[in-house]
Parts: sequence; structure tokens; C-alpha cells
Amino acid sequence: MASQVFTLDRHEAGKSVYFRLFNDSGQVFDFNDNTFKALAGATTPYVVATERGDMDGAGLSGYQATINLANVNKTPTAKHYTLKAYANPAPADADVSIADALDVIVQLGELGEGELIVQAEVSVKSTAGLTAQVKAWLERNGRKIDVDTLDAATSASVTLREHGSAIDLFSKALAAADLKEDIFEGEQATPGFTDDRQFDVEATITVNGVAVTTHHSAVVIG
Repeated sequence: MASQVFTLDRHEAGKSVYFRLFNDSGQVFDFNDNTFKALAGATTPYVVATERGDMDGAGLSGYQATINLANVNKTPTAKHYTLKAYANPAPADADVSIADALDVIVQLGELGEGELIVQAEVSVKSTAGLTAQVKAWLERNGRKIDVDTLDAATSASVTLREHGSAIDLFSKALAAADLKEDIFEGEQATPGFTDDRQFDVEATITVNGVAVTTHHSAVVIG
């Protein structure tokens, strides 16, 4: 999760350039309160760009602005937005864009749409009365996500079902307080395992109201 720099290049030098970000409903992002709304009702529906005179040739400049994408979309759902550039020292609702629009995809506060997997591990503490230890964490393109920074109320669940059974053996609910280095950790007392059996593991992590679920397998050896 990081701020993203957006650039308008090879444009006439000496302009007062700014950017607007629109969602699929045509609402503009209000940088005052980090929400999307109708253009006429937004307090700050733009971000001012900085001119970079050395980026292009004579009479031309590049213009750059930074947007914190975590303020735009912190959910696991990849959403499409439209970024447009304008030139006016006093931004007005009637301004016309000065360049082709840019399609922007944001997911979990990051640019682009990535592969999301909930990783999970299950082990048995045989010396402590067969207590089950469970772990779960969210990965995007193979990299662990700092879920509680995106959502202080993030949660997880790890559910186990024995091979061939139609009934779940147990489901362990986990909260943000159970996170250790971005990994949910918990224990299930007397899980009721049968030795030498395979179990389906359903791991779910919810971030800002959107759940991501992945299935794994675990084997309990007696």
C-alpha cells in the first residue's frame, strides 16, 4: 500500500494543471473527506499537479500529482476509476479535460488488480491435549498484506471439515487482536480430530466488509 504518482507528460509549459478522479457512477473523488460525490457537491474535487520542466523538450513540461490510493479503495474488490487532467489556476466545474483519460484500477489501496489468496496453516499440539493451532494471512500477488492498517476491524475465520463429511468439525473466528506480524493466529481446544485423516480447510479474511476465501488441505497424523 503506497501513494501513487500520476503524470501528464509532453504538455505546454507554464500551465496550472490539476487532476480529477471519477468512479464508474460519474462521481468525483473529494480530496477533502476522501469520498466520491457529485461534482457540484464536492469541496475539493481535484489534486493540484506540480510542473516538472525538465521532463520534456523546449516549451513542454510534465505535470505530476500524488494520490494516496488507500483513501480511494481499501477493499479486496478491484474497482475501476477514470483520471482526467485539466488546466485552470482556479478549478471550475465547467473545465474541460486537456488530455486523454486514464483508466485506473485500485485494489486494497494499491494500483492494479492482483491475485488474492488467503493462506492457512493448521497443526496439532499433541503434548497439550491435541489443541489445534491455526494461522491465516492474506496475500496479494504472493506478498503478505497489512490488513489491519487497511481495516482496524478486519477479521478471519478458519473452518475445518473432515474428508468425506458434510459437517464442519469446527470454525475458529479470529479478530484484529489476534494478528501477529499480519498473520491471524489462534488455537482451538479439543478440536475432535480423527487421526490419519485429511481435512478441508476453508480460510476467510474480511477487509472493509469484503470477504476473500481460499480452500486448502491439512492432514492429521496420529
